[in-house]
Order: sequence, then structure tokens, then C-alpha cells
Amino acid sequence: MADKNGKQHGGYTRVLNEFLDLYMPMMSGSEFKMLMFLLRKTVGWNRRSDHISISQVVRGAGVGKRTAVRAAKGFGNWPPYFSTTTPNGTTKRFTAGDTLFSASEPYTRFPNRIIDELTPTLTGAEFKMVQCGFEG
Repeated sequence: MADKNGKQHGGYTRVLNEFLDLYMPMMSGSEFKMLMFLLRKTVGWNRRSDHISISQVVRGAGVGKRTAVRAAKGFGNWPPYFSTTTPNGTTKRFTAGDTLFSASEPYTRFPNRIIDELTPTLTGAEFKMVQCGFEG
């Protein structure tokens, strides 16, 4: 996509094929949408971790607050991703594990536009089906 000055924007977030094959079937559609949003905000920006509020996740992934809070707590025990929480249970920081940064493995280029524009509008099942179309 080009802006009014003709500068190209867009890009993609690299997601390991092995990661998608292993974890997508185990996650609900809402959890998967949330995961893709978190990948975009960390790996997509070449960051190991980022402070991402639950309200950002709710807006960006198009999931309910209860779902986002429950999934964030679950990600705390999940090998590829983990979250840091405050004593009162508020999620403070999401960190991508080393497996998400492996450059030598086969990966899928998942367009950022899909994550940014479609994630909040599709159901979890629809989003998982769209994602399958991008696997190499």
C-alpha cells in the first residue's frame, strides 16, 4: 500500500511454519487472533518484548476483555510466549521466546495488513482459515 507521497508501506511478520503447525490446532480462534496480534507487536517490530495493555489486545485482536485476560494468563505458561504480571494480576509485558526468532527455519510471511485490518473484524475460526492460505 502506498501513501499520498508514493512511499510503500506494508511488510510482513515472519512466523515459523513449525510454530503454526504445532500451536494453531491447540488454540481457540480468539486465542490465535490474540497470538497473531502479539506476534505483530513484538516479532513484527523486531522486539523481544513489549508492554502491551489488555485494552490494546482487545482493540487490536478484536477479542473480548475476559478472553484477553484469560489468554494472557495462559500465555504465562506457554513456551513460545510468556507474560509478566503484576501482583494484582495485571499483565505487564509480553515476551517472545527464542523459538519465535529463529531465522534459519522455514517460515510463513504473514502480511501485516491482514493482522492490522482483519484480525479485529473476523471470528476466530474465520481468521484461522485466512491464515492457512498464507502457509508456504
